[in-house]
Amino acid sequence: MDFLLIAQTLDILEKTSSKIQQAAALAMLFKKTPASDIDKVVYIILGTLWPDWKGLPEIGIAEKGIQKAIAMATGVQESEVEKLYKSLGDYGLAIEKIKTSKQSRAVGLTSFIKNTKAAPLKSLTVDEVYNTFVKIASLQGEGSRDMKLRLLSAILAKAEAKEAKYIVRFVEGRLRLGVGEATVMDGLASAFGVSRDLIERAYNIYPDLGAIARIIAEKGASEIKNIKPTPGIPLRPMLAERASDPNEILTKAGSPALAEFKYDGERAQIHKKEDRVWIFSRRLEEITHQYPDVVDMVLKYVKASEAIIESEIIAIDPETGDFKPFQELMHRKRKKDIHEALKEYPVIVRIFDCLYVNGYDLTTKPLSERKEMLKKIINESDEFKLADGTIVTNVKELETFFLKAVENGCEGLVVKSLGPDSIYQAG
Repeated sequence: MDFLLIAQTLDILEKTSSKIQQAAALAMLFKKTPASDIDKVVYIILGTLWPDWKGLPEIGIAEKGIQKAIAMATGVQESEVEKLYKSLGDYGLAIEKIKTSKQSRAVGLTSFIKNTKAAPLKSLTVDEVYNTFVKIASLQGEGSRDMKLRLLSAILAKAEAKEAKYIVRFVEGRLRLGVGEATVMDGLASAFGVSRDLIERAYNIYPDLGAIARIIAEKGASEIKNIKPTPGIPLRPMLAERASDPNEILTKAGSPALAEFKYDGERAQIHKKEDRVWIFSRRLEEITHQYPDVVDMVLKYVKASEAIIESEIIAIDPETGDFKPFQELMHRKRKKDIHEALKEYPVIVRIFDCLYVNGYDLTTKPLSERKEMLKKIINESDEFKLADGTIVTNVKELETFFLKAVENGCEGLVVKSLGPDSIYQAG
């Protein structure tokens, strides 16, 4: 598939703010895309090489490197590229202008030469562009910068003006499209005649739109119904809404409702498979390396051989056991010696949800059933146990438990529905 088709679509997306029109443009592109390329096309549109949760390297070329690669690709002095960038404020527009100008001059020159039959340049393909990006990202260590720039300049030299514009913007991390996952899902639903809700459900469980698009294109919509939670692959988290009026809170949650302490810690989605443990943040970044002590707790206290549980990791005072603010956990990110950080900034874990156990998908089950499963698979201890919570039926009970949470050093409460429709819903 020619990369020019993507570049032309990106140009359309950039020029319209209507989500409906953007989705229609994407649907048209997806219909023309071979199944073998559609995952790469989705990644490029989203401005990424792969999902962030995979922890794979980024392209890693800074602005000055892009500037140099443009100069190498076009034969223009780097100072001229910089001057043009300062004028336009966009390296993508800068290379587009340079290449358009050069192409115009080339056409003007050849028009004076009769009977010239220059061999046409081979078009850039999606596969070629994406694989070049992957090669660039994979280069690490001493001497990698020069190799990255050579690869980038080679593909820019081959690209047409519009293609070069979006290649540069992709590398820079600034596609400027205003297109997110939701619009891509709309486009996929329209292109393949698939339920939008079905795609979103699959994406919530397996947050890799490129992979989901390829499954649909290769195997059909029915196949994504078979996507289930898998240890090692994070699920998109269910988020809370802020509210301060207890009457409003109980009206939304219904009565009775479950009120739990809102801890000032780091949300952690913990995955276990036999003796392997993964910990993912709220943003789906893997943070396992920051919490080797939590890994030990999971192996010690989670009885199920496979499980995905939601929790809060909380810093505590090593002498008093009192809760410490979230900011204390940041030391674990900055400390080079993690074992030293374990002693200085110990943590406890409070668990509040269960999404999967031993092949059983709990995301479609009500909260009460998920809580019962938690009780079955967790051997509780002071350092690793279920979140403090209580059933409330009226405002007075809610306010009383709120005061208890604050007295215990918490931020407030999280109030949850216990109704039959209290399934786990991302967002």
